[in-house]
Amino acid sequence: NPFASISAISLTKSNLSLSDRVLLTGVTRMENTGQVYNSKKTRLLDPGKAPILVEPLSAKFVLYRQKADPGLRVRALDANGQALPVKVATKWVGKAFTFSWVPKAFYLEVYKDLK
Repeated sequence: NPFASISAISLTKSNLSLSDRVLLTGVTRMENTGQVYNSKKTRLLDPGKAPILVEPLSAKFVLYRQKADPGLRVRALDANGQALPVKVATKWVGKAFTFSWVPKAFYLEVYKDLK
């Protein structure tokens, strides 16, 4: 399925190219386990229950910045906004910060490592 909806939102007052906190959301087709529609798929007969079944998302992101900032990190978050135990690989190419979507993530958060 080639459908996906992706958004990037600055979590600070700065625009995306300056913000050190950005939230990315990625949505594909999803439904509850056991969810049932009528034959025309115009009416929900059974809402089903957790867990949510989600089509995988494959996406690469490039955030262009004014300069490289090695302090930027990316973490994968679940549907409740909790960090997933997975490392998100990042790479700087000039002023471009690149990374890819992580399986099972509902959100990706770009943030500044203050260490």
